[in-house]
Amino acid sequence: MKKKLLKILGIFLLAFILFGFVGRSLKNWNFASDAFVQVNLPHLSRAQANTISGKSNNIYLNGTWQFAPGIGSTNKPPTAANWGSISVPGNWQEEKNDAVSGLIERGNGKEWENFNGKTLSKAWYQRTVEIPTTWDGSKILLDLARVSTDAVVFANGINCGQISWPYGTADITKAVKPGINTLSILVLAVSNETEKAVIMGPTEIYTAKANLESRGIIGEVRIFSIPPGPFISDVFVQPSTRKKQIQLDIELSDVTQSGKVQLVAQMLDEKGKVEQEFTTSANVQAKSAQTLQAVWDWPNPRLWDIGQPNLYNLRLRAIGNGIQAEFDQPFGFREFWIQGRKFYLNGTEIRLRPIIQGEYWEAGVPAVADRMIDGYMLAGFNITEMWPWNHDERGRWHFRELLAEQADLKGFGVMAPALDATPLTWSGRWNKGNNKEVWERRMVTEMRRYRNHPSVLLWSASPNFFGHKDDQNPMRIGKKELKGTISQEEDKRLRDILPMGEEIVRLIKKYDSTRPVMIHQGGSVSNVYALNNYLNLIPLQEREEWLSEWSKNGEMPYMAVEFGTPLDATMMRGRSGYGKAIVSEPLMTEFSAIYVGKQAYELETPQYRRKIREKFVKAQEYKNWHLDKDLDFAPAFQKLQYLFSTNTWRS
Repeated sequence: MKKKLLKILGIFLLAFILFGFVGRSLKNWNFASDAFVQVNLPHLSRAQANTISGKSNNIYLNGTWQFAPGIGSTNKPPTAANWGSISVPGNWQEEKNDAVSGLIERGNGKEWENFNGKTLSKAWYQRTVEIPTTWDGSKILLDLARVSTDAVVFANGINCGQISWPYGTADITKAVKPGINTLSILVLAVSNETEKAVIMGPTEIYTAKANLESRGIIGEVRIFSIPPGPFISDVFVQPSTRKKQIQLDIELSDVTQSGKVQLVAQMLDEKGKVEQEFTTSANVQAKSAQTLQAVWDWPNPRLWDIGQPNLYNLRLRAIGNGIQAEFDQPFGFREFWIQGRKFYLNGTEIRLRPIIQGEYWEAGVPAVADRMIDGYMLAGFNITEMWPWNHDERGRWHFRELLAEQADLKGFGVMAPALDATPLTWSGRWNKGNNKEVWERRMVTEMRRYRNHPSVLLWSASPNFFGHKDDQNPMRIGKKELKGTISQEEDKRLRDILPMGEEIVRLIKKYDSTRPVMIHQGGSVSNVYALNNYLNLIPLQEREEWLSEWSKNGEMPYMAVEFGTPLDATMMRGRSGYGKAIVSEPLMTEFSAIYVGKQAYELETPQYRRKIREKFVKAQEYKNWHLDKDLDFAPAFQKLQYLFSTNTWRS
């Protein structure tokens, strides 16, 4: 059994290094759904969505759909297309790929002549669905959890509206009837950018060609109904172990008359038994949306903790004044905070051991997400950082809600991403026009998707931009003020950018004051001094003593959000940043010989030598070595990694 677990761990750690792995084809699968944008509902998890009016009022449409390229007129769905088939969720750029779901089978006819999923810009999806008779009189909505990049929704041939990137809903009430109905979705895959920023560090920023990573319906599809009348559209659960109380921010929608309502909050355990019940009354106004607040003392709840995933389900009812609404919200009672240099979870100091979570398509399968978390925990990690890349970039997929849900059940920590602001800060657009306000609105919308997960201990944001050249200096780590010599050029840059970083942190905490914020590789910006720490080939004693000054005089917590055993780019001839180093001559054997001597040359593989020839372009120029397994897993280099794992990492 132990050997089997170690084998599983090895597979997933290899997947982490390679940022992807081959897994099962995903033909019928579910993950946490997103949003109801067009009806003014917030982004709810599947658990929440199922309880606006009960699980029976949600029909999930994941699986196999009819599919055809969009040729000619797109004013209405095709009536006699030679349909092929596709997985939903799926990426039509992929065909016969076990790692990423996509096209299952091509159709026949002119629509399929010269078919190329990599360049196809529009396509039709179609399937039938049975509407229950019990939905009569309710509002019926179709929800796309994520679409790349835009969609037009038809029901029984009637245009029901558009859904823009990345997700949203369309009201199909007037176009459907009880019984069998036909849903058709025209998906447009359009990029609105020619290039994007690649930020490897505060002084290494370059642009790369922008392209769509995916095309098609890349998220869950469902239809659901909302009974007429006022309803609870969102709840933010905020427990506190220090205050021994729980606070609820309750959003009510479509209230038509002012007056008083009674709020009843039942706290159900994992078996559905009521463990605690609270009641209060509140005044409501006739408004489309409003937020009520309720606070109750709770001295003895079961606590959610690392490795101790005690969970509750809040069953909330609002009754009276024409309102009869119910809402369920899973949560865990826990509180995470920072005090000086230390992190605390439920009043006990916790030392966070982070690993970065890549965006694997396979991670959209609950069983795979489960095994990944098991592997992380077996290796000694207790928190993962969902890499805070710009998930608003058109065509990008992610399954972050699913990972957070699985982490809740495992008692595993998560650093969840607030919306990346780097595209605005690095380009100088942060303080121009209404860019900041647009970012703030989008950031809050995204935040609502994760804020009730007890596993989410911190927000992470805007990676690799707010650090500086001297941020890894052992005398600076964990200190807010920059004392000492900094070049005039760097000083000017910091005076320009640091206020933006602090403002990003302030805006995130404005909407969630219960969690700290961490800027990835942001130095002193935010609540955590977080660095990409690659100590590479400096002497062992220096590495082992790197945090000595911080442990005595640091003012804030330190986190090596990326901790480097020697990085492959260190072993290259190029010495000017990662981007240039990784396309230069590899000297893996020569550098490894510093530590393992003659054996480094004896271990050099024929494949590595062949790759040096194959990747050579001219002079000192080579093809990109990024994630090349013959480089990263060179035997001598692995022996060097072992030395760092047993000494530096442990220190």
